[in-house]
Order: sequence, then C-alpha cells, then structure tokens
Amino acid sequence: IEMVCVFAANKVPYYKEGQFLSTAKKLVDESVKEEGCITYELCVKDDSYIFFERWESKEALEKHKKTSHYTECVPKMETLRTSGETIVMEKLF
Repeated sequence: IEMVCVFAANKVPYYKEGQFLSTAKKLVDESVKEEGCITYELCVKDDSYIFFERWESKEALEKHKKTSHYTECVPKMETLRTSGETIVMEKLF
C-alpha cells in the first residue's frame, strides 16, 4: 500500500474568504472521519488556502472523491477561488 499525499492550493479573494472557509471547514470536518484518511488540513499563506491531505492508498483517495461532502463542497469552493492547483504525489519515504 502506497501512501498518497495531496497538495491543493486555492487563491481566494478576500471578499469570498468567509464563504470559502465555511465550506472548507465542512469538507475537513467530514473528510477526517473517513477510513483511510491520515491527515486532512487547511493551511493559509496570504490569499492562498492550501489543503494538505495524506491518504493510506490511492483507493482511499478515490473513495473520498465520491463522498457527498466532497461532491458538494469542492465544486462550491471552485466557484469562490480565482485560481487553483492540485498535486497528487506518492510518498517515497
């Protein structure tokens, strides 16, 4: 089983931060309860909100993407950001 790490950065304008953060909190609160979730955190630097996730396997990550909280929250957050980038990586050591 290979651990998977996700780095998802979102640039959010200040006037949409409240909406973004309330949606992100719901996503984080539900995601940390999932089987296979090791870490699911939201960090901030300036106007960039960065999700840092670690999953036990690719399968756990794929299952996460099908949950109701993911399919509800992620599209909503995408409408609130000005840009975003997601990088999925396998942990080496």
